[in-house]
Amino acid sequence: MLVLATAGAGKTTAVSQATARLPHPVAWLSAAATDARPGRLFAYLEEVLARHAPAAHQVATRALRAGIQHAESAGLLAESLRGHTLVLVLDDLERLGVSGEVWETLGSFLHYLPRTVRTVLVSRRDIPPAVHRRLDPTSVASLREEDLAFTVEEAAEALRLNDNATTDPAQAVSATGGWVTGVRRRCGATLRSYSQVSSHSRSGVDWPMTPAPARSRLRPSRWKTVRRTSAASREPPASAVNTAPAYRPRGSLS
Repeated sequence: MLVLATAGAGKTTAVSQATARLPHPVAWLSAAATDARPGRLFAYLEEVLARHAPAAHQVATRALRAGIQHAESAGLLAESLRGHTLVLVLDDLERLGVSGEVWETLGSFLHYLPRTVRTVLVSRRDIPPAVHRRLDPTSVASLREEDLAFTVEEAAEALRLNDNATTDPAQAVSATGGWVTGVRRRCGATLRSYSQVSSHSRSGVDWPMTPAPARSRLRPSRWKTVRRTSAASREPPASAVNTAPAYRPRGSLS
């Protein structure tokens, strides 16, 4: 699953609240600019994965120390996940830059993942061709800016939940294009109150205040058809389950 949209569009919120409803464990890793070095990124990735698949522990690290190239080491890490069913979320991937060996390595990792591992790639910009060409296009679903945008009805509910009777929801959507953060600001909502909006139960279904197209495409039943995907805050969202720890040690990884 690709989730690609600008900052403030609600990417991380939508994904964390959707994955929290899945029956599978979720491994969450958010990229930092220093992770543009593939050895560093995959050392953290194997640590996150090993929490749910012990066989992944130091697979890539040992391979690199043995002189195996980054892409092959990433493939070995992916293959160590055989027999495990889980969801991997890679958030803030725009921090890895627009090109480089890290993307080739990530493409190799995704290519060799078993079909029982579903991946969500979250970024503010499109994923480089180095990743796309390693994937089966028929197994990739995507959410973009327009899927995450609020409708007038959803903006009206956000305004209502924030006791805002002065802002016209149609004008709010027109002025912001439905941009989630823009509508929130027009609600006069703090981050805390917006969090309350996001967890509001609608129509008897405990879905977040995430726009309808995104909710539909992120429903757990849809995940059964997504095998592998293309397209990562150091700190995972609190609403995600079985995620990576909020802190990752910054050692001298290559």
